Amino acid sequence: MKYQLLSLVLCFSVAALVGCGDTTTESNGGDNTESHDGHDHGDEHAHGDEHPHEPETFAEALDEVKEMKIKICKAFTDGNPDDAHGALHDVGHALEELSKMAEKEADVTPEQLEKVEAQVEVLFEGFAKLDGVMHGGPEVKIEDLEKTLTAAITELEGVMK
Repeated sequence: MKYQLLSLVLCFSVAALVGCGDTTTESNGGDNTESHDGHDHGDEHAHGDEHPHEPETFAEALDEVKEMKIKICKAFTDGNPDDAHGALHDVGHALEELSKMAEKEADVTPEQLEKVEAQVEVLFEGFAKLDGVMHGGPEVKIEDLEKTLTAAITELEGVMK
């Protein structure tokens, strides 16, 4: 299962590189705010700014994922998917942290870890679909996908209680 997770992380990384390549040129004086695919690529990709600290517990990591899900789904529901661009590229990191934090919990069982990995995979797949939409992929019905993401998060909350 970890190899599937790794392949999803790699897919997110490739999507980020392909969709958010450096548009800096000598002619624009190094200002990387030029848009090459309809997205503003200014400061939103200063990824360190969106993660002021790494989560220290599973609960903190899950809260971060929940906040990103809300922001991302709201942007798509409101018809402004560009507003979710930075969060979509950062959610992969947040999901990796979620898995790491689950492994660090003192009394976590192998069965719990297996359930966490399964739900993290559901989240990766769902967010990957939305990232695909951002980069010219097939449209998705946001209402259905949001239900799937919410159900996976609810499952995660229950697994680690």
